[in-house]
Amino acid sequence: MRARLILPGLLAATALTLVGCGAEKSASSSGTAEETSPTASGSSSPAQARASTGAVPETLRFTGTTVDGKPFDAAMLAGKPTVLWFWAPWCPTCKAQGPETAKVADRFQGQAHVIGVAGLDKTKAMKDFVADTGVGAFPNLSDEPGISGRSSRSPSRAST
Repeated sequence: MRARLILPGLLAATALTLVGCGAEKSASSSGTAEETSPTASGSSSPAQARASTGAVPETLRFTGTTVDGKPFDAAMLAGKPTVLWFWAPWCPTCKAQGPETAKVADRFQGQAHVIGVAGLDKTKAMKDFVADTGVGAFPNLSDEPGISGRSSRSPSRAST
């Protein structure tokens, strides 16, 4: 049981270690990758990252809706490591991971994004889960049918 509670923290730390450390790579005008340093404060904003690279990566060109009904644009994730936490309101493992995931999101606030992706249930159950587990400090996207329930649309362009 303890391993289930520690897992989100380890995953986030691993993601930050693998993705978020060191310099960022961007394409130069010659088409080769070159190292760029973070800003003087030690981090760069998503807007600065998009400005320095000139474009949002294809994988971040999607929009969705949070369980609160607010619009979500994944382009805002550009420039920082991101942890996607997939959960369902009826899942006991997810319920156990919620408070630990909230701690990870709080600990790495400003350094990395934590995004919940809720699926396979109704919006009311998703809202109740967010309130019960204390994961409302970071965005939780609503994907009621789950990714397997989608049509043949490209996931990178589909709205959730």
